[in-house]
Amino acid sequence: MWAKIACLGLCVAALASAGCSSSAGFTGCDPDAGPCPAPTDGGGDDTSTPIDSGKKDSGGDTPAAPSGIGSPCKATADCVAIDFSLTCVKPSGASAGTCTKTCTTSSTCGADGSCVTVGTQKVCVKTCSTSKPCPSGSACDGGYCQPDCRSYSGVCTGTDVCNSSTGVCEPPASCSGASCSTSSSCCSSSPYCTGSGSKRCSSTRGYSGYACGATSDCQSGLECVSGYCQTPSCSGDYCTSSSTCCTSSPYCVGSSSSSKSCRNYQGSAGEYCASSTDCTSGLTCTSGVCTAPGCGTTTCSARSGCCTTEPNCVATSATGTKYCSASQGYSGYGCTTGEDCNSSTSPGYSGYSCGYDADCTSGYTCVSGYCTVSSSCTSSTTCSSRSGCCTSYPNCISSSSTGTKYCSSYQGSSGYGCTTGEDCNSSYPYCHSGSSSSYTKTCRSSPGYASYSCGIDSDCTSGYSCVSGYCTASSSCAGTYCSSRSGCCASQPNCWGSSSSTKTCSSSKASSGYYCTSGDDCTSGYYCNGSTSSSKTCRTTKGSSGYYCGISTDCATGLVCSGGVCTTGSTCSSTTPCTATSSCCSSYPYCGSDSSTGTLTCRSSPVSTMYGRCTTNADCSSSYTCKYYSSTYGYLCY
Repeated sequence: MWAKIACLGLCVAALASAGCSSSAGFTGCDPDAGPCPAPTDGGGDDTSTPIDSGKKDSGGDTPAAPSGIGSPCKATADCVAIDFSLTCVKPSGASAGTCTKTCTTSSTCGADGSCVTVGTQKVCVKTCSTSKPCPSGSACDGGYCQPDCRSYSGVCTGTDVCNSSTGVCEPPASCSGASCSTSSSCCSSSPYCTGSGSKRCSSTRGYSGYACGATSDCQSGLECVSGYCQTPSCSGDYCTSSSTCCTSSPYCVGSSSSSKSCRNYQGSAGEYCASSTDCTSGLTCTSGVCTAPGCGTTTCSARSGCCTTEPNCVATSATGTKYCSASQGYSGYGCTTGEDCNSSTSPGYSGYSCGYDADCTSGYTCVSGYCTVSSSCTSSTTCSSRSGCCTSYPNCISSSSTGTKYCSSYQGSSGYGCTTGEDCNSSYPYCHSGSSSSYTKTCRSSPGYASYSCGIDSDCTSGYSCVSGYCTASSSCAGTYCSSRSGCCASQPNCWGSSSSTKTCSSSKASSGYYCTSGDDCTSGYYCNGSTSSSKTCRTTKGSSGYYCGISTDCATGLVCSGGVCTTGSTCSSTTPCTATSSCCSSYPYCGSDSSTGTLTCRSSPVSTMYGRCTTNADCSSSYTCKYYSSTYGYLCY
């Protein structure tokens, strides 16, 4: 209520400047709009007696006969009846006010009042320490006689309530659970306006996803964005390490070493990085740049045995052992194809050993490893790649997946063995193995997913390229069609959609009713299961016996996901071999190995060693992610 008397001076000042003696129209003084300056002693006769609020009973809603300065009033006429110089000043929103006038000293106020400085004005007030000296209908509130809220309903403004014992307006003792729009409408005991649904006054700050009125309503580290507590976004912020970024944009990557910024997807080959976690799967941060793991000391017999950073298979002599190299060979160097050699070498002639057509002089092609006149290969010429065929019969195919491949003038159809998608016709233009466990490539109507054997980049699905003969995730596969999580990449690991046939890779998880491949694809609290293999959706209930599932947590208590179906299972142990988490049981729900080459077995706890084997992210501890590492090692925790 100190704010009320502070506003008294402001209202009187407004009244004086307007040359008025009526309280009508003075609503600009609002004590609830913010704190007003505390009153100070205005002159030699002023008082600053400590406050000791007493009890003053008064009934009814009609003011008692005014008795001077400090008397309650509803209109200036109530004050003028006593002293023509007095006016009635009411705080904005209040039903009653106080009789007062401007002054220079206390003598101006007469026996009934004291002159005090309020803000920049001096006004007459009736000071008190208890309610006894206050005029009828007033109570001692904040050291001054002000309208008794028991006598005048509507005196208390804002969130203040009337103390039925003293007649003084006070903040509520507690407002916990009261509806609010901003924290200013709450009380000191429950000052935060937040909630998991609608906003309520609370004694604790809101967690992520809670409604809020201001950032001060949210837990430390969160900010109020669009009415909800959220992790602050740092996307695009300059960074020197990933530790300076936020959870929504955790990767510190850039096009140059001085332009790295926080973003929500990992860096691709050649981009600058702060650590290996900033680079996409298969790359490491080497000297501040995302780089494919080196293979410079790897022996090779063909370019397919090397990697993108050291793609050439050469030896320093014609008979020496060939190694993967970043540079091409000079004259006399051992090689596998002309791609391994620099531009100063010359083409081969008839009968010369070769790697591909460009190694041979004009009019010749490389047939079965030898420069041969272009027209001399036939449909009976065997081949292991297109480079073994000639211009008349350029395709290397077989009529079955396991049959011997021959040079052919036509391209293969569905099920034909092939070397690259160039060998296949337009109806089945992709050449890949069809699964990560097979190496036999055939012509297919759809592109290959992660770890599938391939011939060229176009054999792989969007977001993947053919690296060392395998489809490998690039920086993003958002929107890529998938039938399981293995078909997605590190930045978009979840496979779900609005129907069983339209599932795509996504960075977010699915909510209720969306089709999924396993519980990993669903948001927290949901499980992936269904009565048929094509009807698995994210649900709040776990699958019963016989329901189709993705992982064991999709099944009801006592059941495990085995072979993609919820079944009773409790007989697996730490030595039980597995191919996926669904192969294990509730006692040992993780499928992994602490070694990069160890046998996958059921485990009671996730893999906690770097480069241990895994099948899904759930198999790795929170420190690591299960990613495809290479054709040799498969999926590892790192």
